[in-house]
Amino acid sequence: MGSERDEVGDHYVLATGDEGAERLDLLDDVYGDATDRVCVAQGLGAGWRVADIGCGTGRVSCRLAERVGPTGTVTGVDAGPEQVVLARRRATDHGLTNVTFVEGSAYDLGLPRGQFDMVLCRFLLIHLQRPADALVQMLALLRPGGILVAQEPILTSMFTDPPTHAYARFAEQSVEVGAALGVDYDFGSRLFGAFRDAGLVGLDASIFQPCYSTGERKRLWEYTFLEAAPGAIAAGLADQGEFEELAAQFATIGTDDTTLVVHPLLVSVRGAAPG
Repeated sequence: MGSERDEVGDHYVLATGDEGAERLDLLDDVYGDATDRVCVAQGLGAGWRVADIGCGTGRVSCRLAERVGPTGTVTGVDAGPEQVVLARRRATDHGLTNVTFVEGSAYDLGLPRGQFDMVLCRFLLIHLQRPADALVQMLALLRPGGILVAQEPILTSMFTDPPTHAYARFAEQSVEVGAALGVDYDFGSRLFGAFRDAGLVGLDASIFQPCYSTGERKRLWEYTFLEAAPGAIAAGLADQGEFEELAAQFATIGTDDTTLVVHPLLVSVRGAAPG
């Protein structure tokens, strides 16, 4: 992914580009309504200038562009050139001309400072070794009074009813792999304090925790596990035998409508730039 991948850990274990697009779409199916509600609650509307940091394949950016209309603008930033290509394709397919996508690091965004009404990131800070530095960079993009919105999970909050070894072990592995990579997959639990320390004011927070007993949305973290495991194994962070055992358990849980899967809690924090 270029320089940012070096900064956030050499062994980023999730797929990008076409390989990861389906999972990212499913993630938005699960958490997208919560993102939309938070943004709308901040007054997002026609004419707003918005930056979407860690935009992935652009699904959220395109929805934002539709909401701000032709008098507004959305700029999506992602460290992966393959993600930017897919995001631009999505915007073209939707006939959107008020959204642009650029490649950039969360630590060096390359966008004009003090010009945006809202800056958004979702499922980004958990992948960064220096999330506090990234928040400072995002804050710098805002006009005085502009709104920063971040949404990050507490990955270890996932569970099933009845309890299952696969999901309990995945939660444990998230701590182990995160520690090895120098990141915190539970960063949502520290997000409010990170906003405070960055100097944002008027802080507000909410939580959202979806659950499913049937359907593809139930299997989001199963698919995430399957996508992440090969990279984790190659990096010496996971065991092939355990992976195969857990994969079989996940498949059984995914098609068993008597087991409820409760996805990781998503913490949303909003704050304003001083001034």
